[in-house]
This record gives sequence, C-alpha cells and structure tokens, in this order.
Amino acid sequence: MKDITTIQLRKETRNRLLEIGMKKETYDDLVNRLIDFYLSYKGKEK
Repeated sequence: MKDITTIQLRKETRNRLLEIGMKKETYDDLVNRLIDFYLSYKGKEK
C-alpha cells in the first residue's frame, strides 16, 4: 500500500486547484507540479 494521507481543503481551494489542473492529473501530481514550480521560481529570485 502507498503512503497516503488526507488533507482538508475548503471547496473554494479545491475548485481553484481544479482550474489549474490538467486533464486526468491527480491532486498529488498537481501539488508536486506546483511545488516544483515554486522551488524553481524561488531559486531565481536572487
């Protein structure tokens, strides 16, 4: 079994994630893509 956890989101937050997610992309994939984007952007700030 995979290591899986549950997080609570407001419906508004879930809907915002759905707007930027790609077709058939899991929430896990989406969150990791957003983290990767953030980390790559954060490194370019300086």
